[in-house]
Amino acid sequence: LYAQRDPRVVRLAERVAAVFGDASRFPRLRAVLADATAEASARQHAFGVLARAQDQESLPAFLALLDEPKFRAAALPLLARFDRPEVSQAILGHFSRLDAGERVAALNALTGRASFALALLEAVSRGELKRDQLTSYQVRQLTQLHNPEVDRRVQAAWGRLQQSPAEKLAFMSRL
Repeated sequence: LYAQRDPRVVRLAERVAAVFGDASRFPRLRAVLADATAEASARQHAFGVLARAQDQESLPAFLALLDEPKFRAAALPLLARFDRPEVSQAILGHFSRLDAGERVAALNALTGRASFALALLEAVSRGELKRDQLTSYQVRQLTQLHNPEVDRRVQAAWGRLQQSPAEKLAFMSRL
């Protein structure tokens, strides 16, 4: 199927193969994704296949997509899957250039993993990010990581967060 002349057949074969663990096409797909001059639909296809496959070797290409507005919104939540320090640093490095929706996606990514949260909280403590850029939901999400260092830094930046009374929690649970 990879040898077919019809690109639709090849793309379908690549999608199916990736689902079944065939990574043989990944190097070619990474090259297409990294090529800013490649056809937009080919790059979208490469992104989709590599993202679904959670290809670890694609991380540099995914990080580079933060510089491309067409891919940035899709790349941010995808990057949250990679527990690597360069991810949080890249997201924080691009934060000032993100639009409002992308900032929400970036903060959600940064508050979903303790290692990212520590980098985020360090940026807050250095004044690179303002405390009020995080919503109360995102701050609570940090406390749900159950990491003592994250908890200590959250308390230092926002104070002690109070839990809702038990009846409010039960009501919210029913809703």
